[in-house]
Amino acid sequence: MDVRQIDNTRFLEQSNRKDQLNSSNIKSAKKQDNKAQIDDARLKKACSDFEGVLLNFMFQSMRKTVPGKGIFSGSHQKDMYESMFYQEISTQFARDRGIGIGDALYRQLKGKLDDPQEK
Repeated sequence: MDVRQIDNTRFLEQSNRKDQLNSSNIKSAKKQDNKAQIDDARLKKACSDFEGVLLNFMFQSMRKTVPGKGIFSGSHQKDMYESMFYQEISTQFARDRGIGIGDALYRQLKGKLDDPQEK
């Protein structure tokens, strides 16, 4: 073998290794980007769920201030139905629009998610 052939063979081997490293770096970058999107979606959902819980407590507290008079007042079934109703309303309200608590919490925590060194 002549020196040029050896140099070409080495060059091709190094080039193939670099291509393999680049492709693995691209794959890991895609995985990290996908992980970032998944983390972002989880954070949005958690903030929305938290706002839903707060709204549920608010609705339940508001309901307690209304005097309950009537034929169905004080029944266990009515209380259970109202509890489920307010839970669903608060979840839908937080998911659709909310009152801004979930959005504010998301913006604050998003900064910490982007920069984990920040305290």
